[in-house]
Amino acid sequence: MRRRAAKEASAALRRALLTSLSLVGLVGCTVDFGGLQRPSDAGPPMPCDDAAACDGLRCAAGFCDYYPDCQGLLESGLATTSGNYPIRPEGLADPLVAFCDMVTDGGGWTVVFLAGTGDYNRSITDYTEVGAGWILAPSSEALLAYRDPARGLAVTEGARWARIDLPADWKTQCPTEARGTDANVMALVEGETSPRLRMLRYGLRDFDELCDDDWDTSPGSDFGRICIRSTEAPFFNGFESSNGDFCPHSLQPHRAVVCGVNRRFSIAVR
Repeated sequence: MRRRAAKEASAALRRALLTSLSLVGLVGCTVDFGGLQRPSDAGPPMPCDDAAACDGLRCAAGFCDYYPDCQGLLESGLATTSGNYPIRPEGLADPLVAFCDMVTDGGGWTVVFLAGTGDYNRSITDYTEVGAGWILAPSSEALLAYRDPARGLAVTEGARWARIDLPADWKTQCPTEARGTDANVMALVEGETSPRLRMLRYGLRDFDELCDDDWDTSPGSDFGRICIRSTEAPFFNGFESSNGDFCPHSLQPHRAVVCGVNRRFSIAVR
């Protein structure tokens, strides 16, 4: 009887959450859920002995709960295809919905930044996805990639995804807001078999034309770039100027490919 009640309560909680999220149009766009609260008709958390009593949730500390991230969902076997899923990162009181990439480089990636389709012109101030701070806190890796409208990987115009060790300062500040930073990180670019030590460049300062070019430290000289030297990893740039946003790979000149609906820069973590 207790197990059945737990199943019914956890199922009601999931249905109520997904219904409330669907009303604000989650699919295919960046949505600000603001102060999302636990649905009022879901009832209190239900006690459990194991995950079998939780109907698709996990049993944690004796209660049914959401998985904390996409990696946990993937490892549970409950979600193996990419899409939007409810999660509750550790430390966050209420659940939220995140886009999970369950395919790229073994899957389990939670998207925390997805560029818009217009010219940013100095308007990026934070990660685009709700709850990014809680998602980033326990993460150790980042995936840089261009994505299409369905948030699958964009496969046109070259550019390969890149997996990097997550820089510590990305946990507290979106890399678009750094001044002009060079960091040596372990990075694996699509098609390679093992990571290598490489220079990651990120921030809002200006540069000449290439990812290899040094930062321009002149006062008021801003343009913006995120790239990995000497690779075909994404080279997202121009987000601090009014002259367009560009999405080539890191061996190309910075204006070689314009960002657009079918080619949006993203950061995912696990």
